[in-house]
Amino acid sequence: KDVQAFIDEPGDGDVPLDQVLTPAMVSEISERMKAEGWDHVDEALTHFNSNYANRPIVSRFIRDDDLGKKRLVSMPDRLTNTINLKDGSAAYRPTVINC
Repeated sequence: KDVQAFIDEPGDGDVPLDQVLTPAMVSEISERMKAEGWDHVDEALTHFNSNYANRPIVSRFIRDDDLGKKRLVSMPDRLTNTINLKDGSAAYRPTVINC
């Protein structure tokens, strides 16, 4: 219930995305992508910085309808919110989907 309330009305918590996914984190992942031989990493980084980094994280990123339609935000969460353990049981990572 509290998570849904925050998503609906984030208030001061609706900080720019780059305050949560910091420039250092983005740099680290982009370097790892390059090390794996991924193409167009610099272009993706430029696109991220110019189109997403400064967006308020809840109102203009998590709740962005276009990103949701493309599953750019929701699909990774859907695939990683439940962790199947070795013993056959499951562990649940706190996510909006698991509320």
